[in-house]
Amino acid sequence: MSGSAARLLPRVSRLAAFAVAVCFVRPPPAAADPPDLSPPDDQPAAAATTIERLQNLDATEQLLHGDDVASDEEGHLLVKATYERGVHPKVRFRVTLSTPDGGTIEGLLKVKQQNYRDWVGELFSYRLGRALGIRLTPTVDRCFPRSVLDIGLADQPAEVAELVTWEGEGDETHACGSFTYWVPEFQFKIGPLASLPETFDTLTGWMGPNNRDWVAGSQPLRDLTAVFLLDFLVFNEDRPHNVGSVRFPDTDVQLLVAIDFGDSLYSPSRRDVQCRRWLWRIKVFPETLVDSLRNLDADALRSLLSAEVFGATLDDDIVDAVLDRREQALARIDELVAAHPDDTLY
Repeated sequence: MSGSAARLLPRVSRLAAFAVAVCFVRPPPAAADPPDLSPPDDQPAAAATTIERLQNLDATEQLLHGDDVASDEEGHLLVKATYERGVHPKVRFRVTLSTPDGGTIEGLLKVKQQNYRDWVGELFSYRLGRALGIRLTPTVDRCFPRSVLDIGLADQPAEVAELVTWEGEGDETHACGSFTYWVPEFQFKIGPLASLPETFDTLTGWMGPNNRDWVAGSQPLRDLTAVFLLDFLVFNEDRPHNVGSVRFPDTDVQLLVAIDFGDSLYSPSRRDVQCRRWLWRIKVFPETLVDSLRNLDADALRSLLSAEVFGATLDDDIVDAVLDRREQALARIDELVAAHPDDTLY
């Protein structure tokens, strides 16, 4: 054998070995299916009344403004106060109202008090969400007489009543704040997934152009996109814990429910939102939501956020921060549209 042939053998052997190896390389696995978001078997179906109240915001807001406090079979008004101890103790009220059809509706009242202003975040976040066409848990501004709220305070230490900012004198004494519909069948679930950071990482990781039809066909995911957008605008850092769903009666359909915007619209110099990460991971958006964000221009947005409610207003730097975040969100969406003009909006 010549020397050149001998030198060629190792190379031929290596090529042959490579060819054999290629024959046994497994093809790449097929893309996994997106998560199944059908509700789990242990999630009870919501009453038709609950679904209607979450969908018909105008009617629910009207009910929450009702004057008649409901009573139990023994005639006791249905008012309950919850006291949370800690460095900054706080009190919340659950008040049940009678409805014209003979039923009831329950709400959570966050009143003006010494250590918290989260009723402000609830009201302004809800109003901004409504202006953008985002369906949220109905919330109104309202006051209750002290004679009603004292019923809930009767089982609490005497000092709890001192946390509340009471206004007026004598029989006119009252407390004001945000009053939010209490969703009776709310579950901290989206499909079978719990409201945890890893859940949102999973869902938002799938919400791209390749899965646009899956996202567009899922009511919870469309709503989740809208909630993350609103959370980003108002720098709400209270996600993921306070988002979940209710289950439609007799179907596998779910309606996303986002609750608790109290930890929103504080000084932007002190706070940020982790949901920026989730919003930025989403690559497909409802076209109607994007149009609403564009149409709510700076002047309209500033007017909405500069209103006075029960003597409270948002500081100018907070309003400016919301306006800036609106521009950031639109710039991000425009980048996606430029990169994927046919696959970003649905």
